[in-house]
Parts: sequence; C-alpha cells; structure tokens
Amino acid sequence: MTRVEQALLDHAPDAVFWTRVDGSFAYINHTACANLGYTREQLLQRTIFEVDPDFTPELWRTHWRNAASRQFVKVQRRHRRNDGSFLPVEVHSQQIMLDGQVIRFSFVRDLTGLQEHERQMRQAEAIIQSAREGITITDPDQNIERVNAAFSRITGYTEDEVRGRNPRILSSGRQDKTFYRQMWSTIDRQDHWQGEIWNRRKNGEVYPEWLTITAIRDPSGELVNYAAVFTDLSELKRSQTSLEHLRHFDLLTGLPNRRTLLRILEEALASAQTKSSRLAVLVCGLDRFRMINESFSYLTGDHVLSAIAAQLRNISDRRVEISRPGSDQFAFVIRSGASRNVILDMIGCISELVSRPIEIGDEQPLSVQFSLGVARFPGDGESPEDLVRNAEAAMFQAKRHNRGSYVFFSPSHTEGAQQQLLLETELRQAVLDEVFELHFQPVVAVGNNRIVGAEALARWPRSGKEMVSPAVFIPIAEQSGLIDKLSFQLLDLACRATANLLKCSTEDFRLAFNISAMQLNDRQFTEKTIACLESAGLDPEKFELELTESTLMAQAGGSSKALKQLRKAGIRLSIDDFGTGFSSLAYLQEIDAQVLKIDRRFINDVARNPADAQIAASIIAMAHALGMEVVAEGVETSEQLAFLVMHECDYYQGYLFSKPLALDDFEELYRGQS
Repeated sequence: MTRVEQALLDHAPDAVFWTRVDGSFAYINHTACANLGYTREQLLQRTIFEVDPDFTPELWRTHWRNAASRQFVKVQRRHRRNDGSFLPVEVHSQQIMLDGQVIRFSFVRDLTGLQEHERQMRQAEAIIQSAREGITITDPDQNIERVNAAFSRITGYTEDEVRGRNPRILSSGRQDKTFYRQMWSTIDRQDHWQGEIWNRRKNGEVYPEWLTITAIRDPSGELVNYAAVFTDLSELKRSQTSLEHLRHFDLLTGLPNRRTLLRILEEALASAQTKSSRLAVLVCGLDRFRMINESFSYLTGDHVLSAIAAQLRNISDRRVEISRPGSDQFAFVIRSGASRNVILDMIGCISELVSRPIEIGDEQPLSVQFSLGVARFPGDGESPEDLVRNAEAAMFQAKRHNRGSYVFFSPSHTEGAQQQLLLETELRQAVLDEVFELHFQPVVAVGNNRIVGAEALARWPRSGKEMVSPAVFIPIAEQSGLIDKLSFQLLDLACRATANLLKCSTEDFRLAFNISAMQLNDRQFTEKTIACLESAGLDPEKFELELTESTLMAQAGGSSKALKQLRKAGIRLSIDDFGTGFSSLAYLQEIDAQVLKIDRRFINDVARNPADAQIAASIIAMAHALGMEVVAEGVETSEQLAFLVMHECDYYQGYLFSKPLALDDFEELYRGQS
C-alpha cells in the first residue's frame, strides 16, 4: 500500500480493519485507534476476538466463509474499548486479495451518534403522541404529513383520513378569506402565528380552538414543514358562559341579580325621563328567614326561596320585572304608570302569592311573609342605586315597626346615616387605641387534612358591645380613609404571630391576608408591605395577599403594576370569593395570581345539586388549567369534602375542620398536628 493510499485510509471518517484468517489485524487506520482508545501498535498485537468479544470461533468461521465467497456482509456489533466500555458499531465486510493473501476488509461505523439521534426521535415521538394538544405537521405545500393521537381525538379524523390533504378540511366557515390571508401573511413574515379560530369536527360540530402555527426551516433557511399545535377551548368556553350567566343571574332562582337589577333600572329611568312617566321599585324582604335556616336547614331555606321565586314569576310581564338582589330579598321594577293605586295592586298580588303555604317534604307546610319597601321616580331618587337603596331603607323600616307590612320611602329613613357617622367616630378611636384582634381560620390540604396555612380575619371588640362584623367596619374604614392605617396595623400583628408560630415548625405554612383594592392605588403599598414582613421576620414566600374578585376587577389594569411588584418580591396573590364577580381570564394570567378561592355559595350544595357541582368542578378545572391552586371556602360537610377530593381541589376552609380561632387557640391546634 502506497503512502497516499495509507493517508487516505487513515483519514477516513470510519474505522478500517484488515483482518487475517486467524483473526489477527493486518492493518488498522487512525480512526479505529481513536474509536477504541489504542495505539496502532497495541491493536496490531491483538485479535478481532479481543475487540469483538461476541465473536465465537464458529461465528468467525461463518463470516470468513461468507467473505471467501466474496459475499458482502453487513452486521451490527459492539466493540470493546481499551477502557472496557463498549462502542455500538455497524460493520461492512468483504473479502479481497492483497499481495497474494486473503484479507477481510472491514469498514466500521460508530453508531453512538445515530443511536442517540434515534433515542431522541423516539422520545420526541412519545411526547407528540402523549400531548393533550392536537398536532399537525404539513409539507411546505400545506399537505398533511402526520398528526398525533390528540388530533384524532379532538377532530374525529384518523391520520389515514387526513394524510396528504390540506388542513382546510377542518374549516368551519366562520373565518373569511381575509382572515386566512392575513394569517398566512403573518406566518410568511414572522414564521409564526397564534390566535383563536373555529374549526369543524368530522361529525359536523363546530368548536373553538387556540391555534399556533410555526414554520420549520433547515439550517440553510429552507422551509421544510409547518407545525400546528391546537387546544380545544370548548370546555373553557362553556365555563366562561356559565360564569357570564352567574354575573347577571342568581344561581338559586335563575332571576336577575343585583347587578342586572341596576341595569334594568338604568334603562327604565332613561325611558321614564324621556316620556316623563313614573316608575317604582319594590323591595320585598322575607321576614325571619334566618329562623327558617336555623330551625330547619339551609337546604330548606333554599327550597323556600326557589318556591317563592316560582310564585312571584307569575307577576312578571313586559311592564313589571322581578329580580333577586339579596339573599332573602326580591325586587320588582314597575316600568311605567307607577301610580299609587298600581303599586298597591302590585303589593296585594305579592302578598296573595306569598301567603300560600310552601310544601317542604314531609314537614308541615310552611307559611312565610314579606315586608315591603317602595321607592318611586321621580321624587325618591334620580339613579338606580338611589332608588334601590331607598326602597331597601323603607323595607327595613317596615321590618322594624310592623313585619309583613309595606312602607313608602321617606327621607326620615335615612336617619341610619347618623348611626354610621357615630360608628365611624368610634372606629377612628379604635384604630388609634389599637384594640383590634385577629382570628386565624385554618387552610387545610384536601389530600391529607393537615393545616398548611391560615387566613387572618379582623375582629373589633367594640367597647361595651358585641363584636362588630368586618362587613360593617371595613367599608366604613375605606370611606373614611382609615383603611391603610388599619390594614397595616393588622398586617403587623398577623405577620408577627405567624413568624412566632414558624420558629418551632419545619412544615410549610402560608399566611393569607385580605387587603382592600383601594390600597393598590398607593404607590408605596409594595414597599410598606415588604417592610412590614421584614420587620416581623416573615419570609415573603410565606405570605399571600387576598383580593376579592369583584374589587380586583374594578381595579383591572390600574393595579397590575403594584401586583407585579408584589409578585417580584416573592409574595403570592390570591383571588378571593371567585364566582361572585366576573374575571377576564386574560387579566387573571396577567396578574399572575397563584391561588383561586371558590366562594362558599358554589360549595354549599355540590353534593345534591348537579348544576352547583358542575360549576364548582369547572372552576377547579379552569384554575388548574391556568396553573393556579384552588381553595374551597365554607366547607361544612363530609359530602362537600368528598366532592373536593374527587375533583382534586387543593385546599379548603370551613367549619367541617374548624371555625376561625383566636391566635392562642389556633397555635395550640396547629402545634397539635401529629
């Protein structure tokens, strides 16, 4: 062999072996030495049997006979390196005559990279086939080359049915040619497009999907494929529809809620002002409804409300609309011609309908009564809020003086405002004296029933009187400008109590603290919150701020900067009372909240009411889809807890585990966990 020939073989990308009939090496190139970790001299002193330990003499003779017949042989083997490890190889062998002797000439290709590539390809294939999202891969001419299992599950088409066809077979017709022209123009410019689109399944059903299309190019920039990934949005759309309905209608009775009542009134007022006509608002409050709940059950109370709603619907017509603005209240709007006689006739109809006993299972039929308040336009208010508020004030007047009667609104009913002013004065002094207390309500893991955190709840022991509900003093604090000072006073107390609790605990624990959305308008709110945590020695990751859904959405957009600063500091965000307002899913993602708390009204009847169960399950599924943890509020029965376990809710609060506890009692309960 000339020097040129040897140089060519030495620099070949594959290993080259020349092997004699006895298995010794006649020649080994540089690549073979590098692959196996030997010098040329070392290898020339060895035999093929040492390099390829799987070769038996019989197998070697078989290969040699094939080579002797000049038959080309290709096999996959493993060669032992100098360090004892094995190298996967593919051997191409053939007999040649060289200088009068028979030599087995072998090219040996290292398969390490190929096997790794094949492993990666198998892994990629497994990922594609197990993905919940549908995946479509087309050639540059947009003809389908392959799809995954999720594609078939979502669309109803098998891969054989769509291979070679254009994805337009899925088109629903809802998007026009202009839409698709703009879409492909974006892909041509940016190699990427993402958006919502409506497609059609094989069975003809039209469904929404979130679609991402990406152009795939080779290293030279040449277009080789388009990859489309899509998610079926049907369930999410149904959840949004349910939540949209809840935004406007009462869950129990199906009647318009307070929000919708105000909208109805706004339209009626605009018409009345244009036509110079009269309208009236009647608010009917069920007397002693709390006694019904306590004497029988909340289920009985719901049954009574549903029965009353069914009776009162008989009055509703084009001129009169009924709604349920509160838990034990119903309201009527008389759109036009609301003279005193018309109003009295309406009150008579309501009284007659409500006087009919209500069947409650095997129990004695239950009789109920209403107290009614009336506010009229013009005269008793110029806005929907004024009319409803004044009608409610008149209704409360009827309850105080003669239950079961009716009262027309009078300015004297606003005397309650004086009592609120007195309460504000006391509140201001209470903040100065720092008399407020905190109770902790446990947050419990659904999976193992262990306390993982607590929600801090404010309590005001009013001097010489009963505790004042936060529902009373928090709005007053907001209106009077005391909310910031009160909140940070309570926050400092809660953080110090939590830091002290965690000194001797290694378990994970988070403090949830409610804030007013108004505080987010304070540019220093983030700095003051972090400073409060640092002063108490509480890790921000152990702290969770709660904002109610309705107040958060009222601040939508304006508060996102403050919320992002809080998140950057490591503080978690929680959406409280979810379902009582209406959240934009995009905004939920924008603020990066980690926790969603389902309002108790959606938990109350999940064990018996399929509609409630579906709504609660949809909220849990939606939150998990957005990467959020879920806390269910107001869990009072084992059946409710079983429902949460079944639907993989993360945490719960409620009297089933514990009522809110004073700090010392909570610490004893927490430390008592086995």
